[in-house]
Amino acid sequence: EDAEPAARKSLLLEPQFVRTTVLLSVAYFGHIMTSYFILKWGAKVVADLGYPAGLAGSVLVWSNTGGLIGCLLFSVLTRKLRLTWLLISVMLGSCLAVAAFGQGLTHITQLSIAAALAGFITQAGIVGLYALVMQDYPTEVRTGGFGLVMAIGRGGAALSPIVAGLMFQSGVGLSMVAAAMSMGSLIAIAALLVFARR
Repeated sequence: EDAEPAARKSLLLEPQFVRTTVLLSVAYFGHIMTSYFILKWGAKVVADLGYPAGLAGSVLVWSNTGGLIGCLLFSVLTRKLRLTWLLISVMLGSCLAVAAFGQGLTHITQLSIAAALAGFITQAGIVGLYALVMQDYPTEVRTGGFGLVMAIGRGGAALSPIVAGLMFQSGVGLSMVAAAMSMGSLIAIAALLVFARR
């Protein structure tokens, strides 16, 4: 009974699947680092600007609301546009939106809008990566491939708040931290461009 699952897992070691796993893992790892910067540090950034905890927390609510809308819109667009190139476009938007979050915004309304936009685009990218992973592996290795990419990529979720925290602790300003954390989505774009040239 164990022979068949073991045989399926061994298929993931074939060159075409190794390449897919590496590229999609890099894309997911990079993008999740960018996304989790907003999720984990957005409210803290607002609180550090002097706003009360309730208002700071509302920025996270706006980020999640934007994320929900972004996921829904992305799912509609996948019916009309090629998934890989739509995802690359979303990653570019993610990079710009997260970088913009740190560029001199001080009013709570501005910060809420920026957080909603960042959530809108970063969460759409995560959903798009889920779809791409599920689409690209054949049925016999889909579950194993999806699990492997998610397991490797989720390291970015753990690393993101740590990296941002170390930069803040060393005295790096918000604008530079946001710009640096936005680079994760650029790394994802690079991986997806190589992936698209198969």
